Amino acid sequence: MVMHVLQRLLPGARPRLKTTSSIRQPITFFCYTETEDQNIGPLRREAERRGIATRITRDMAEAARIGVYCSHHPDPRAADFSVALLHDVGQEYWPDEQTLEQNFWRESPWDGFDIGVLPGPVWSRCWQRCAALPITRPRIGVFELGWPKADHVFNQRADFARTVAALRQATGIQQRPSVLLAPSWDTEDSGRFHDFVGALGELPVNLLVKYWPEHELIRHEMIQPYRGARRNVTIVDPKTNILDCLGLVDIIVSDESNCLAEALLFEVPGIAVTDWTIPALPHMGLPERPCEPPYYAEKVPLAGLRPAVERMLADPRRYRRRARRHRKEQFSHLGRSSALILDVMEAALAGLPFPVPRIAPPA
Repeated sequence: MVMHVLQRLLPGARPRLKTTSSIRQPITFFCYTETEDQNIGPLRREAERRGIATRITRDMAEAARIGVYCSHHPDPRAADFSVALLHDVGQEYWPDEQTLEQNFWRESPWDGFDIGVLPGPVWSRCWQRCAALPITRPRIGVFELGWPKADHVFNQRADFARTVAALRQATGIQQRPSVLLAPSWDTEDSGRFHDFVGALGELPVNLLVKYWPEHELIRHEMIQPYRGARRNVTIVDPKTNILDCLGLVDIIVSDESNCLAEALLFEVPGIAVTDWTIPALPHMGLPERPCEPPYYAEKVPLAGLRPAVERMLADPRRYRRRARRHRKEQFSHLGRSSALILDVMEAALAGLPFPVPRIAPPA
């Protein structure tokens, strides 16, 4: 299965590596959660490989010479020079749906940053639609530089293959098709886990379940009865990188999670169950609402989940081709994102030409 996954990844040579950097000040990465740590991990390692000192902080008010942010609602005032990355590929709203009236930058303005980084063409077009708003414009510019979280998948393929093989061994799953549940939310009331197992438990497939590592709403006793009770159900350690899980599976099932976007990196098709609502968040003043999955996920009611899985397993090439097309729209510079982000930062700090042009706002 690991070699099968690697054969689905893009071909191409590893990017030429810089061994030193003109950046002399340390870079501080501002992250709230373990998931955000995973998002910027490859970027931090690339900086250290170039000899740049780095640190991670949970204190958003901590002073920094150079700050990199990938959280919801980041505030760059603590940094002398600041870079904004998306928290996830569907941050606030999916990019193809955003308008001047309703967009990500009204929630998380970028006008206080020096540089903004976007993952691919769809987000770049979204920014161009909204670029008339001053809140969308960092001081230096916005660049389409890819998704650094995925760099190791494409430029360290042997290491990634070993990681996926180790996960397969640790979970003990069989060599047969695998379906992953990776929802944005689940509680005892919403019951996505129980719905998933109930719909697919009798199929000859592995069922993997992965929750966010920081998701406190998931109760241990909710899933404990299933441990060992069904041989084809595996609860993955929540701290496992979702990309490692996606390297194991053939289909992902979710509601509106960013995982549906990241599955495209592996040409893994996604299914969104439209019966699953997003729970109310009273502390944020948000009511319960329907889930809002991306356009490239196959949207089905819970009753249609098993037929959708069976269709995808019966014609995997068709669905992988479709996922590959969407991947080109969502992600640029696969395997090169961290290097390009640092190259742009170095050019900005040194006043040199940029290696990648800024995204031009509409005339």
